[in-house]
Amino acid sequence: MGGDIDSFRRYSAGYKLTITIALTNVTLHKSTVTRENLENYKNLIGAATEDLQAHLETINKKLEMPLQRTETDSSSDSLEAD
Repeated sequence: MGGDIDSFRRYSAGYKLTITIALTNVTLHKSTVTRENLENYKNLIGAATEDLQAHLETINKKLEMPLQRTETDSSSDSLEAD
């Protein structure tokens, strides 16, 4: 993972929310569903979506860092060649 403990906690929380959504989905299919249950499920999905999007943004930033360093190194090399 290459991050600190806080990154690991956020990563684990994303998995936990995903599993919770899956289990809630099974429960909703096997039981009588109330409007309140559906609203809670909707809120759970919203929270999971926000957390996973934040995690994806963190991953994207980490992936962009080597590209930015490569571009910077290429710019420095071309300046030295001139």
